[in-house]
Amino acid sequence: MADAWRPQQHQPEIVALAFDDRLSLLLDAEWAARQQRPWSRRLREAPWRFPATPEDVDYHAPRQWNTGLMCP
Repeated sequence: MADAWRPQQHQPEIVALAFDDRLSLLLDAEWAARQQRPWSRRLREAPWRFPATPEDVDYHAPRQWNTGLMCP
């Protein structure tokens, strides 16, 4: 929460908010960070040979893939 609080101190529109509203923003940022942390760790520790994302896959290349599993 401290990481989210520091940038808030430099934004006048956020500093002007009521305590409850600022606390809500901090809690939302903390929740999002906790949700993202396991995914970041998994990506960092994954044994990838090349950096890639699902958006980088060429689905038109002739591979015997079931594209229904990749593209819902």
